[in-house]
Amino acid sequence: MATAAVRNREIAKIKIAVKQLGMDDATYRDMLFTVARVRSAANLDWTGRKQVIDHLKSRGAKIGWQGKPAKPSSTNAALIAKIGAQLAEMGLPWEYAQGMARHMFKLAKLEWCKAEQLHKIVAALAYEQEKRTLLAEVDRMLQIAGKTRADITAHNRGNPDWTRNKQVLTQAIALMPIWWPGAFVGQQTGAAREH
Repeated sequence: MATAAVRNREIAKIKIAVKQLGMDDATYRDMLFTVARVRSAANLDWTGRKQVIDHLKSRGAKIGWQGKPAKPSSTNAALIAKIGAQLAEMGLPWEYAQGMARHMFKLAKLEWCKAEQLHKIVAALAYEQEKRTLLAEVDRMLQIAGKTRADITAHNRGNPDWTRNKQVLTQAIALMPIWWPGAFVGQQTGAAREH
C-alpha cells in the first residue's frame, strides 16, 4: 500500500511540474518518451519517475517542499500531521495544502495557519476524500455497466462538472441501477457494498 501511495505522490509531482512548465499534452508525452521511453506516467517505474522528476527540475519546475515544512507550534502539530496523513492517503503533495492555505486564508504557508484554520483545511480535505471515494465507486459501477462518464454526463444535462459534486455523485450511484438495470443483476452496488 505504501508503494502505491509513493507512486501516486511521484506521479502527482510530475503532473504539477508539467503544469508549472506549461507543457501541452503532446510535448509532455514526447518528453516522457525521450526521458523514460514511455508515453504515459502510469507506465513509469521508480527509476523512470525519478528520471522524469529530475528532468523537470532541471527545466525549472519546483517540485515538493524545499526541505521539510517549518516546525509548527505544538498546538498545531497534530493538525498538520492529520493534514499530512490525508494528503498521503490521496496521493497529493504538500503543495496542495499550501494552495488551500493560500486560497482559503490568503496565507503563503500552511504553518502560518491558526488552529481554527487548520481545522477547516482538515474538513475540506475530508470532503475532497469523500468525493474521490464516491467517484471511484461511480467508475467501478460504470465499468460493470459497460458505460463511461460521458453516459452520466448525458444524464446530467451535459454538465461536465458532475464529477466534483458530492450530491450528484451520490445520486448517480443510487440511479445507475435504475438507468441500466440489466447491468447490475446480482451485483452489490453503492451502500449495499458497505454492509
